[in-house]
Amino acid sequence: MCGRAKLPTDYSEIKIKLRFDDRWPAPNLKQSWNIAPTDPMLTAVLDRESGTRRPVLMKWGLIPFWSKDGKMKHPTFNAKAERVTKLPTFKNAWEAGRRCLVVTDGFYEWRKGGKQPFAIACADGLTVMAGLCAPPKPALPVAV
Repeated sequence: MCGRAKLPTDYSEIKIKLRFDDRWPAPNLKQSWNIAPTDPMLTAVLDRESGTRRPVLMKWGLIPFWSKDGKMKHPTFNAKAERVTKLPTFKNAWEAGRRCLVVTDGFYEWRKGGKQPFAIACADGLTVMAGLCAPPKPALPVAV
């Protein structure tokens, strides 16, 4: 399973390729060759009201709704397809339809016990992966 990703591509190119609607502001995206779990990653989320793709920065690693302290004992940044509908960590997000696209230029894999990473990517540009996301946090009330 991948433990690092990369996204050095400029956001303007990503916006065109993924057809992000102009109504959504560009996220404060930091280009990187070494994105680690828990770092912010660019995702594409379907906005149900407008029916358009919305660019959203999200923390890499699903924190289920039932986590009290926002941390998990085991890593939650990779989910195997055959277990996503069974494990409580991922099941709720799957059943609720909280899906997103995780936008990368590729990811890295290491040989078992090795220290040399190997980059894996699509030859023609972006490597977009399926993702699950937590429900949005309610907005804080505004003091008037």
